[in-house]
Amino acid sequence: MGFLKGKGIPMTQVEEKPRTAQEQMRRTPRLVANLMSESLGYFSPTAAALALSYHRAGLPDFCEMYSAYGGEDAEHPTWDPEKLIAVNRRTIALAFMNRRRHQGFMVQPHQGSALGMVLASVESDGRNEPTFGGWF
Repeated sequence: MGFLKGKGIPMTQVEEKPRTAQEQMRRTPRLVANLMSESLGYFSPTAAALALSYHRAGLPDFCEMYSAYGGEDAEHPTWDPEKLIAVNRRTIALAFMNRRRHQGFMVQPHQGSALGMVLASVESDGRNEPTFGGWF
């Protein structure tokens, strides 16, 4: 087990660099879709894939949603890497645990659903996805 540069944060899997969004979507399309659903539409396919990739590499994901979740409140977000890693870990765990609850439009493989968007993004090498994740 590795640690994040002496910070004492254990990582279960450590890579030298994170996967690209396309690599992550090809390997775990349903988990990417479930993370999009868990974020209630905040994440686009690329943003969700990168969150998973950074988690796998033990790196913080500096997105607004995580900084707001990790801060004291919405008016005081955090950019502390350790807190952002913890928020990413917790959000991915919730997406995995709640995957059975994400039903219907969220994860069915049809056009416009989270899984459909992930599969379309993989098929087009990221050229066919929304700029913003708010699609619910």
